[in-house]
Amino acid sequence: MADTIEARCAAKGLRMTGQRRMIAQVLEGSDDHPDVEELHGGPTACR
Repeated sequence: MADTIEARCAAKGLRMTGQRRMIAQVLEGSDDHPDVEELHGGPTACR
C-alpha cells in the first residue's frame, strides 16, 4: 500500500494537479482534520 496521499492517488490513476498536491501535503502534515479555511490558507495556515 502507498505511504502518501499523492502515491495513493497516482496508484489509482488520478492526475495530481498543483491544488490537489497542496491539499494532500496539508492533510498529511496536519494532526487533526483541517477545515476549509486552513486548506484555503495553504500549508502555512495549519502550522
